Amino acid sequence: MKMANLERLKRMLADDLKALREGKRVLGVDEMADEIEMVGPEYSVSAREIRAAKNDAATLATEYEVVLAKLDHVSG
Repeated sequence: MKMANLERLKRMLADDLKALREGKRVLGVDEMADEIEMVGPEYSVSAREIRAAKNDAATLATEYEVVLAKLDHVSG
């Protein structure tokens, strides 16, 4: 995945994470998981966890944090 796309993905994750922390629901969880999976095979587990947690805001927020931390480590 290109660096610009990684930056876009990080922004989307951060925006959704902020919304979740504010008690709001987020849409497009399956699509977000698809985007995360395209980063590489090491993100497959996170993508599966996100799909499974789409109706559990607390778990979803935790998974988004994990992915953001991984992405920051890779691109940082």
